[in-house]
Amino acid sequence: MTDVRAKIVEIINGITRPAKIGNSDPEKSLLAEGLLDSLDFASVLMAIEDEFDLVLQDADVEDLNSINKLVQFVSVHATA
Repeated sequence: MTDVRAKIVEIINGITRPAKIGNSDPEKSLLAEGLLDSLDFASVLMAIEDEFDLVLQDADVEDLNSINKLVQFVSVHATA
């Protein structure tokens, strides 16, 4: 799971400013905290789909709003 977390943080850092993510609470919503806007969030989700060979459904996306939730989801569902 540590490798998954590191890769997800790397993806987020590639899309936004790393300093913002480095200080964030992994339990809090990336959107609500203002760390990502909706376009950045969509880019993160697409990059995660590509990196981990996933297809995220709309119902899944609604709940994947924090780093910890993303890590947990990818750890359970990734095939790569």
